[in-house]
Amino acid sequence: MSLSSGPVTRTTLTIAAGPAAGTSTITRAAGSFLADGYLTGLAIGLVGTGADDNVAGCQVTATQPCLPYVITEVTATTLTVQAVLTPGVFTAATVSGILPSPVLTTGFSTAAQTDVRSGDGDDQVSYNINAPVSVDGGTGFNKMVVLGTEFADHIVVTAAAIYGAGIAVSYVNVQVVEVDALQGDDTIDVLSTALGVVTRVLGGLGSDVINVAGDVVGDVVSRDPNGTHSTINELVSSADPAYRNVVAAGTPVSVARPTQGAVIIDETGGVTSVRRLSGDSPIGTLDSYGVRLASAPTSDVWITVSAGLSPDETRPGADTVFLCTGTATACSTPADFFRTVYVDGVPQYEGLNGPGVANRSIVLHFTATDWNIAQTVWLAAANDTTPQGDIVVAIAHSVISADPTFAGAVVRDVLATVRDNLTPGVEIVQQDAAGQPDGHTTVIEGTTVTQLTDTFTLALAHAPTGTVTEIITPTDGRVILSSTDARFSLGAVVGGIQTYLVTFSAADDTPVTITVRAAVDFRRMDPAYTTLQLTTLGTGAGRDATFDAVTGQLDVLVYGDSTPGVYTAPTGGSTVVSVATGGNPGVTDTFTVRLLSAPTARVTVGLVTDGQVLITTDSGCATSVLGRVCLVTINGTPTPAVTFDATNWWIPITVTVSADSGYVLPAGRADLYTFPKAPHLLSAIRGPLLIDGGTGGEQHP
Repeated sequence: MSLSSGPVTRTTLTIAAGPAAGTSTITRAAGSFLADGYLTGLAIGLVGTGADDNVAGCQVTATQPCLPYVITEVTATTLTVQAVLTPGVFTAATVSGILPSPVLTTGFSTAAQTDVRSGDGDDQVSYNINAPVSVDGGTGFNKMVVLGTEFADHIVVTAAAIYGAGIAVSYVNVQVVEVDALQGDDTIDVLSTALGVVTRVLGGLGSDVINVAGDVVGDVVSRDPNGTHSTINELVSSADPAYRNVVAAGTPVSVARPTQGAVIIDETGGVTSVRRLSGDSPIGTLDSYGVRLASAPTSDVWITVSAGLSPDETRPGADTVFLCTGTATACSTPADFFRTVYVDGVPQYEGLNGPGVANRSIVLHFTATDWNIAQTVWLAAANDTTPQGDIVVAIAHSVISADPTFAGAVVRDVLATVRDNLTPGVEIVQQDAAGQPDGHTTVIEGTTVTQLTDTFTLALAHAPTGTVTEIITPTDGRVILSSTDARFSLGAVVGGIQTYLVTFSAADDTPVTITVRAAVDFRRMDPAYTTLQLTTLGTGAGRDATFDAVTGQLDVLVYGDSTPGVYTAPTGGSTVVSVATGGNPGVTDTFTVRLLSAPTARVTVGLVTDGQVLITTDSGCATSVLGRVCLVTINGTPTPAVTFDATNWWIPITVTVSADSGYVLPAGRADLYTFPKAPHLLSAIRGPLLIDGGTGGEQHP
């Protein structure tokens, strides 16, 4: 293999035994390995350390390591390598990153550190770990293709993103998704597909395994920018035979650490969405999200928040969002999203009637005393004069600090949906119980006491010039819609399905709030989706005909109360915790658990972690475990659990999660994505799924 140069560091190095057998740590006296460009999986060479450490091409033994060495973990000041190195302090020593050049080897082009097997045995592939990629197809008919590698990849396909082979790709406004595993004996797990999206899976060459709606077993190489990925699985036990074999869906957790997920982003409901408005104001509606650090810094931290420009910036009048930081009062008027700029004594103006130059970037400042206090970033939709349709704008974050933990830290983008007011359309906003956008609509069948209802709002993209009537037609009779708004009414019964009407008069574009509940049918059924299909009434005098072709749809997840099951919901749309460091407490998070149907005996739901997180138990467990999080003996092991019976099965129990600061993350596990257990149901396959196994047997010679 020919070697090309990578990052080079020359400083005093301290070498010691590593955290695991057969590993060593290399600690530098000054500077940052992260800032210099060292990454997990990179091969390095050493000069000026122990004599045996500088041997190339040797035989690896316990006493004589072999250069180059592969990094299994990296922090700002320390590298961990899979080798036994000579311990000691070495001045003027050098660490050199070694980047393998692409070289043709038995038909494969390899540009990552690899160990390719020939014959019996196992393959080992070190992936080039890439930052997450988000794809917005925009308008039109869009196709996205994701390629694997020539090796034995493990790829997971979901309705929102694709993971594995060192990548994580999320997508919206895409009509066709194609995953081509290329060569190798690959494993592809299809957990869900999106409504209206055709998903095609190609196994390619090799003997592949393609699982649909099953469990993800094995390592999936994909980096979570929020932190290392963890899971909490749920183990159901009961004397009620109906609950005895129930499989409950677990909860994914991101554990923010100084080396991964150093900055925590908290979106309310897990989504950020704003809407342009008509009129003379330069801004439309507002939304916000929180930013905080995962640990106390040793030096001040500055985070630059930048909003992306419109994909149509070459067209006059197209814009995206403006930014502000502070309280809700401090970021409530148009002037709060602009600043005064003078050029040659002349004030500058931009935007639609903007009072100055728009804030498209802002800076957040954190110190050792306020690191754990979230600072709020406000977004205002930029009212413009160019029809764009609904677009997704990436809000990026970059970090500078003298603290190596935060210098250049990777922070995830916030993807904000900007809803257009100049293109005829309907705007559907799914809401949580507090009326905040949350990105999903879920209902549970039951009585007025035991049921779970949900809401969404429906509005027109802009005020019509005449009457517009939207027809809502459910795909089945499993849901019932209602509203206290006078613009909502019952429509015709079509094929046994009740339809609903929402009528907007001229100049009316204010949202209508609609409540969704599950119809009681006393039938056992698996969770399934009901689609609310929206069409526009194209007849009638005085209507605004520009809306005639407008359509829309909304998925509702429906659970029955005649089928035993467990429903788990993360607070705020996701579960993110941080490790306590330096005597400072970490960030905790919560989720809720309830049952779907009344049990005939107590039901215990054990909360089984992978060791990265802890479950907080409640006080009062000695009196009763009902309705509380308590330690319960399950299969001979004390396990955090929640307990229900016929008196409280519908009442959600809140579970508090924290990071276990004593947990030592195994080498090489930081870039692995794990998936919790879940029931094996095909209801999550919403769009067409096409599977082509490809050619089996031998790979290309």
